[in-house]
Amino acid sequence: MLTGNIRSQVDRIWDAFWSGGISNPLEVIEQITYLLFLKRLDELHTLDENKSARRVTAVEALKTAQGASLTELDALFASLQHRAFRGELWERPPYVFRKGAEGNPSETSGGHSAETNKPAKNSSGTIPIRFHGHRND
Repeated sequence: MLTGNIRSQVDRIWDAFWSGGISNPLEVIEQITYLLFLKRLDELHTLDENKSARRVTAVEALKTAQGASLTELDALFASLQHRAFRGELWERPPYVFRKGAEGNPSETSGGHSAETNKPAKNSSGTIPIRFHGHRND
């Protein structure tokens, strides 16, 4: 049995269909079925929109975080580039260098000048290339 509230709602629906020109009960049920289907379709679409909005928010947050990381890396790169052009990247503390065979600190066994830690030039003015594990003649 229908209670008073539900009964009045059903009567209003029937009156709406009757005033719209639909008086056949089968057509009314068919139209109600279509309306229920469309309502559910709209609800699913709304859920998808909300899900997409949450994903967009998450992607924007990741984008912001990545942008901050890229800014830090750009600053680091600029700093290293600036230091490299000034020659500061080649300077090492003195304890890194070993004296050469004759005890001369300017000729290290690694082929670098002890004063600047830049590759030492040979007598012809070129920098010798050394391959580890290969014999240099």
